Amino acid sequence: MSTIAVTQAAAPLGLALLRLLDADPAVTRIVALDTQPPSLQSPKLKFFEADSQGPLRSGLEKYKVTRVVHLDLLCAAPTEAALRRHNVGGSVSFLTACLAAQTVEMAILLSSTLVYGGQPGDPIPVREDAPLRPHALPFAQHCQEIERQCQTYRDRYPQMKINVARLAPVTGAQPEHFVWQGLRTPAAALGQINPALQFVHVEDAARALHSLIGSDASDTYNIAADDSISLREAWQQLGTRPPGLGAALLQLAQRLPAGQLETWRSGWLAHNGKFKQAFDFTYRYTSAQALTTLAPTA
Repeated sequence: MSTIAVTQAAAPLGLALLRLLDADPAVTRIVALDTQPPSLQSPKLKFFEADSQGPLRSGLEKYKVTRVVHLDLLCAAPTEAALRRHNVGGSVSFLTACLAAQTVEMAILLSSTLVYGGQPGDPIPVREDAPLRPHALPFAQHCQEIERQCQTYRDRYPQMKINVARLAPVTGAQPEHFVWQGLRTPAAALGQINPALQFVHVEDAARALHSLIGSDASDTYNIAADDSISLREAWQQLGTRPPGLGAALLQLAQRLPAGQLETWRSGWLAHNGKFKQAFDFTYRYTSAQALTTLAPTA
């Protein structure tokens, strides 16, 4: 695998992936691309200050990077325009930098299992070949757009492999994700629903990305735990008091942001068999275990 670069390397998911890369004898050098150095000391590790809007190409060219993992995906921002600029604009800049660097053989980008936008009658859990329907949640819209950009690059530049990892909400690594707000301080509108929820432990997510890095794949995969847990079971594990029946009367006064209530109602269960079969991968944590283990940081 030679030289591997990771954006947002100092964040929890990036740090978990760096540790796996550091222990991998096939990796000779790791380049951490971030605005701050990661808390990992290793003779393999090089830090290059950059973000999705910064001089990524310079870092890739300087260290002759062959494979890159783009983890710089935000679930929330002060405005929708800022979120789109960071996620969609940043991902396009990342792909452009990878192509311009010429040494990059593979790029891996993050997406979300929220892209499916469940509709009544859709098969559950959802497989990767299911159509991506219109979605009211801005973050899901941005992930869909990122995936379309990835497919455009695959079609135009087949010399560079591009993998998309559709992650279920990552416990302990996505504090800004709306799901954690709904689990810890639920809005009244959630009091009358009980969808099945699916998560992925940060260590399982990092292991899956590590498997992708060492492969010859160029595809899209769901990365999610084998099981699901209901919203009320999740509240119970976290010690959260769910909204009572009377709270339903407050729905008009306590509206959730665009698309969130629809997303909660439909859930986001994804079929993970494609990745498991392709990489002989076993998840170490169930959704319930991941949530319990990382409850303090959720």
